Amino acid sequence: MGGGRREDGAPPADGGPRARKAGKAAAAPALVAFYPTDSPLAPVQADAVQVGAEDVEPAVSPSVEEAVVEALASGYGLFFRQIADAVRRRMEPERVDEASIAAALQELVWSGRATNDTFAPVRAAEAAASGTRPRPVPKRRASSRRSRYRGAAAGGLRAEAAERVSVAGIGPAGAALSGRWSLLAPSPENDTVRAVALVESILDRYGVLARDVALLSGVSGGLGTLMPVLRSMEDAGDLLRGMFVKGLGPAQFAARETVDLLRTYAAEDDAREPRFGDEGCVVLAADDPASLFGAGLPWPPLSGGDAPSAARPSRRPGSLVVVRDGMPVLYAAAGLRSVLAFTADEAALEEAARALVAHAARAVRRDGAEGSRKKVVVESFNGRPVLDTPFADVLQRAGLVRLPDGMRLYVDPFARGAQ
Repeated sequence: MGGGRREDGAPPADGGPRARKAGKAAAAPALVAFYPTDSPLAPVQADAVQVGAEDVEPAVSPSVEEAVVEALASGYGLFFRQIADAVRRRMEPERVDEASIAAALQELVWSGRATNDTFAPVRAAEAAASGTRPRPVPKRRASSRRSRYRGAAAGGLRAEAAERVSVAGIGPAGAALSGRWSLLAPSPENDTVRAVALVESILDRYGVLARDVALLSGVSGGLGTLMPVLRSMEDAGDLLRGMFVKGLGPAQFAARETVDLLRTYAAEDDAREPRFGDEGCVVLAADDPASLFGAGLPWPPLSGGDAPSAARPSRRPGSLVVVRDGMPVLYAAAGLRSVLAFTADEAALEEAARALVAHAARAVRRDGAEGSRKKVVVESFNGRPVLDTPFADVLQRAGLVRLPDGMRLYVDPFARGAQ
């Protein structure tokens, strides 16, 4: 686990993990990177040689984070208790609480310098960002024998136990108690190998590499940074250059197999009238890298064309887009409060509404009791009160209930569908 989110394995532009600090999750969510095990872009666990003497040189008066780095510089994975003991020995006589050590580990994780062999830090950051309360730690009643202990030694043990209980119950800090921690080092591969791997990673994800796609992938400097590598791959016959997708600009690169596949789709479109396909609907997060709408591709016009200017789709966190046959059908703001339609096709709207309601019901059910207390109500459709539009009947057939303020989603925790 490391920083720099790329859900399908594509890393940041320079190949190293990059992320924002967990403390700034509200403004800029922390990102996580996933790499195939054989990826030349993947960072590696740092050993004492890779860390380097300059990184582990003892400071005269180290900070907690510096002391944590010194403890991990051995190159071995350490449990949190081992790190805490090493940090306390290093910083004596100053007293350091475990919450500060856990916070320093979190900072190292989200700056891409440390990792854990479990996913607990990511789950804890997600819970903190969503406002989910951590599971309370049950209090244990002390026996009468223990209550009779007196003296500094017993008091110190009780204080340490209380500190550990408090750390285990404060979310991200409690996540530090899970798994083993180690430092990360950049990939040992050279720049050329990493650049080629980055291009292949983007092509695996999007199929076509263009200016907007490079920016969407987080490539520093955009397409211009990758042009030397793209030209070399083009000269070697690995890539073709052309205008393959309308709206992506004049400079586009794709593998020969991808171009052949795109030509097949174009031939099928020429042979039939444009219509929605039969492959079903897919519900994606509007800001998901798999959805290019609003980034590489413009949003289609809304159905009707006379919706208020405020009713516009965007790639905001929590919003959803329902895609059918490669074209967006519905857009839903976070919590389904507002829904927008890109087509007037009744069959497409019916199917997309069922897919959207089923997706929302699964999300509520995953949240358990806390999710069942959330009020999920569709209040507007294309910028107008939903109850004043025919879409209210579509939502009702999809499983929502008509209320004075809109169409509400009720989820039965003992059934698969929405009620």
